[in-house]
Amino acid sequence: MPYWVGIFGVQSRQRYLTSNNRLRQTIGASKLIDRSMDWWRQSGAGEELLYVGGGVAAVRFDSREIADARARQWSREWVVRAPGLRLVAGIARDQSLGKAWERARLKGLPFNEELSLLGDELGALPVTQTCPDTGLAASKFFQTLEGKQWLSAEAVQKEEEQRFYNRQLDGDPQAGSDPKVDRYRSEVLGDRFKFPRELDNLGMQLGARHVALIHCDGNGMADLFGKEMSSHGDHEFRAKVYKTSEDCSRASLGAIIRTLKTLISRLPALSETISLVDAKHNRSYLPVRPLVDSGDDVTWIAHGRLGLLLAVEFCWAFEQLTEQFLGKRHTACAGVLLMPVGFPFARGLELASALCQEAKKARKKKPEGDTCRSWIDFHAVLEGSASDIKDIRKQKYREPLLGRPYSLGSGGSFDRFHRTWRKFAVEEPWRDARSRAKALLNACERSNDAAQEMMRLFESQGYRAPESNPHYLFDPLELLDFHVDFTLPWETQGVDHA
Repeated sequence: MPYWVGIFGVQSRQRYLTSNNRLRQTIGASKLIDRSMDWWRQSGAGEELLYVGGGVAAVRFDSREIADARARQWSREWVVRAPGLRLVAGIARDQSLGKAWERARLKGLPFNEELSLLGDELGALPVTQTCPDTGLAASKFFQTLEGKQWLSAEAVQKEEEQRFYNRQLDGDPQAGSDPKVDRYRSEVLGDRFKFPRELDNLGMQLGARHVALIHCDGNGMADLFGKEMSSHGDHEFRAKVYKTSEDCSRASLGAIIRTLKTLISRLPALSETISLVDAKHNRSYLPVRPLVDSGDDVTWIAHGRLGLLLAVEFCWAFEQLTEQFLGKRHTACAGVLLMPVGFPFARGLELASALCQEAKKARKKKPEGDTCRSWIDFHAVLEGSASDIKDIRKQKYREPLLGRPYSLGSGGSFDRFHRTWRKFAVEEPWRDARSRAKALLNACERSNDAAQEMMRLFESQGYRAPESNPHYLFDPLELLDFHVDFTLPWETQGVDHA
């Protein structure tokens, strides 16, 4: 008997997440994507759920007619429930269940994802007011935190989904329960913390107006679902593909929770830098919020000084937990964008994702030892920027000035960066010599000769630079006010900060 397998996902996922410039709507969009995939968890006649994870669902059907009928039911329901969400499916057939799944995953779904979008949403009469968030027709007068506004159906649904999710986080019994939310509430938030609802809840103190967008992505996770997976017999394939998907999700969510718990344990030492804003009922806003937390593709927003800390801690926890759940250590790459509060939010998400890709490229170019590490790249936005991270760096920095991206782990290049930053930021005599550090930064930007001359001058005054090569000084100096001191996780192996 032939098997029919459907792979279901979202076309232009990044566009849907970033088609607005509001934190709460991005959160709502992320949860709508998750719920559109979780829809397949409900049992249906003539189908079998293979897995749901990483923003896709895989389902086996008894016939093409049943597959088409259920796909239509799914798409009709979510077109109404989530306006603007572009759904896509790939359906394939084979005598082997694994081969049918492979064809749907590698041919059917990618082919349909590449098809051009069919038309644009009208939403209202041609002559109408446009939504300030999405640019679509404003069809509903909706109560937002800023007051009543005309918004598009897409923006309204994202707003409402975000409110529903916040009610779940607050423990509202009428909002029902969700396993992921329950873990956040029981293991992270408790009765002490809430996730921030707006950028101003991220704990910035007066004069500190930068936030961090962190995008993390596992390395080699797609290989777990390669040809070897589809070569198993049907029964073994069912068990293995489901377990692998669930274990990937457990490792990723576990890494998120471990990172948040580690941050909470460090907050007392960061009290001079980060202000915990009191919320209602004597609960404080945690200075970080997960935006996308499904699968190994994770995005956060946080207080600007926490960007590198969170990225490093997540990548390290991800390595530990993939080894625990999957039997093999998988690394991750991270991109951290440090941006002013007023910087376009959607643009920031794009740049954070691009920085993660730069880290992945650097990892592949390095010797074998460093390809077995997690990598991180970062960028601090101080003014308007070009459209591409490479163009930004060509315009802003001379060659060879930057040391980033960096490899993580004991002996990785991030160790040197962090050690040099610490000597400038927290150790004598440089700790109270910010004007000299700024002058040295400017000299590094001009030329190596200017930097060397500045270092000789400062050394004669008792301020010896921690590195003799300007190449190793610029990154720590540029991030002097965008980073915090913390013990690197691989320096305390065996110690659970949580």
